[in-house]
Amino acid sequence: MADKGSQEGMGMWPSEAIAARLYDVANIALIVVLIGGVIATSLVIWMGNVKEGYLKKHLADTQLETARLQQANLELQKNVRGREITDQQHDQIIAATKGIKVPDLVTYIVRDPEANLYGISLIFLFQELGMRGLTVMLQDQPPMQTGVMYCGTGSPEDFAFAKVLMDAGIVGVGAPGGEFGHDTNGNKIVLPYCPPGSVFVGLRNPLSNIRSPRLKTLENKDQ
Repeated sequence: MADKGSQEGMGMWPSEAIAARLYDVANIALIVVLIGGVIATSLVIWMGNVKEGYLKKHLADTQLETARLQQANLELQKNVRGREITDQQHDQIIAATKGIKVPDLVTYIVRDPEANLYGISLIFLFQELGMRGLTVMLQDQPPMQTGVMYCGTGSPEDFAFAKVLMDAGIVGVGAPGGEFGHDTNGNKIVLPYCPPGSVFVGLRNPLSNIRSPRLKTLENKDQ
């Protein structure tokens, strides 16, 4: 019986007041958490839509830039296509050189993708004519000379072949005689990028076909 009285004298923990207070605090905390969850969910949805909007904008910008680059590439392909020897030029040169001896030229090509493309097409043509197709890729700073220059050795074959290339619109500047004048010391001028017995392929097409005086003189003699 004594034990029973002792048990009845012990109070519950926590007290009613503390339990009520903790209950209120827990409810408030739960409400705050729920509100925070609602706010966080709203922010996630809102910011997700904003991010999606930015993503769409970036994709649109990327598509516009891709379209611009594709257009630029098409323009470049058109320009590069103009730096290839045409079928008409090819056939004209093949016909004009039938039965005649052509010199074995070395092709010097400036460091430029467009010039490389044109130079390679020219080398293929030379090989078709029986040349070895020797090539020198210039690594130094491109010279001021543009277009295609013929630098001969002065042989009759050089003069004849230079005229064929000029008539076809491939060579714009020709010195089949291999002479570019003399320097102040009286020494013959030799262009390092176009020595005698070579063809130089520059950056751009020549503006016009400028024939050397030696070539014109030989043509006048033939007439």
